[in-house]
Amino acid sequence: MLASAGTEDEDSHGANPFTTRPLLCFSGGMSYTLRRPTLADAPALRALMCACDVATMDRPDTTLADVVEELRDPDLSLDDDAWIAVDPRGDAVGCAFVFGQEQGDIVELDVYVHPAADESLDAELWDAVEARSLAIGRALGHAELRLDVGVHRSDERARRVVTARGFVPATVYFRMRSDHSSEVLPRPELPPGVAIEIAGADERLCRASVDVHNASFAEHFGHVERSYEYRVAKFEATTTTGWDLVRVALVDGVPAGLLVATTQFVEDENCGYVGTLGVGKEFRGRGLGRLLLLDAFARDTEDGRVGTILHVDANNVTPALGLYESVGMRQVMVIDNWRQTVQL
Repeated sequence: MLASAGTEDEDSHGANPFTTRPLLCFSGGMSYTLRRPTLADAPALRALMCACDVATMDRPDTTLADVVEELRDPDLSLDDDAWIAVDPRGDAVGCAFVFGQEQGDIVELDVYVHPAADESLDAELWDAVEARSLAIGRALGHAELRLDVGVHRSDERARRVVTARGFVPATVYFRMRSDHSSEVLPRPELPPGVAIEIAGADERLCRASVDVHNASFAEHFGHVERSYEYRVAKFEATTTTGWDLVRVALVDGVPAGLLVATTQFVEDENCGYVGTLGVGKEFRGRGLGRLLLLDAFARDTEDGRVGTILHVDANNVTPALGLYESVGMRQVMVIDNWRQTVQL
């Protein structure tokens, strides 16, 4: 992991980020402490994130497993890239994370502030993540850095904050959902020469899936090429997916497409989730994406799932949104991706 630009007690602006300050929105002058989070903070962080979910979409959308996996993400160092603000009762009132992208020039930001908190806390956390992002970019020797953050379309507070800080809308992501009846769907009939295989313990297929992933998304918004070793570390940090949920489409034995499923939405919605669906450029137009998706629907119904969920970039270089709508998926959420490009 990259070292922080400053010492543990001093950020890149020279101010101590772990002091106690008043949180003005609470009566009685209640204060908060800003510190580094640990895995033990996961329940408090989940309560905070659910409070933000309820404020923007009227229901919780974050499980404890979601939080634990975010804290264990290999792109995140809890000692350098994360902050939690807690009140004297130990409740989390804010948190922020910076996810570097290996050697890439894109940094993803994630900031949560309790709906009842004063906006001074927003500024505190945003100052921290922006300073850390610049430190990462400079350490990697980039002349330019792109900062990305996803904001729910209905989150007026976050939209106001990112606009004021110079971010602009870059693309839109839709959460799509297909509902399934209790009937088990059949696996799709595969044309001659086409097979769908599970990567599992086959290292050849595992490595091929990474190559297909990189090739499939090379032209897509925000893509950063990833190594096989990174995918291994990513799967080791999660409990919701792994090589047994990686499905590779082969054409005459050649890896041509992939689908990575997860159990991310099983706990709260009893739905399967398609985390990644891609087809190599030279294999597009043959219906492989549709076959992989219908195969996922069938497998989800076999497992008793009531639906399948995925996210799609509305500005995808392939007609992915049209594909998902053509198989009956519908939009259930809109997330705007905001970007700021900074010179280093």
